[in-house]
Amino acid sequence: MRKQPVTIFVSLLLLVVATAAQTPSQLDRVNVVRGTDDIRVEMSSKGTLTPKISTLDSPTRVVVDLPETVMATGQTHITVGAAGVKSVRIGMDGQTHPTTRIRR
Repeated sequence: MRKQPVTIFVSLLLLVVATAAQTPSQLDRVNVVRGTDDIRVEMSSKGTLTPKISTLDSPTRVVVDLPETVMATGQTHITVGAAGVKSVRIGMDGQTHPTTRIRR
């Protein structure tokens, strides 16, 4: 008798995991926090984020890609003008598997 409730629980757990895997995460807000000698970019989201961080040259910049993440914020540009950072840009690629990109 005990196996049936466990089987139902495991089946429901797998359904929840499968549904979560199909639902993209959501980037809600990006904030730039200015310190005395540095700049911090803080992101608020719903769902699990798996950031991929890279650097690019010409011009030098840091890129954070958020695969399987849709942009729920209206922000697309934050002017910084401090600590060598001109601005932070936020955008989506619009692919079937959405990726949100944050560039500094």
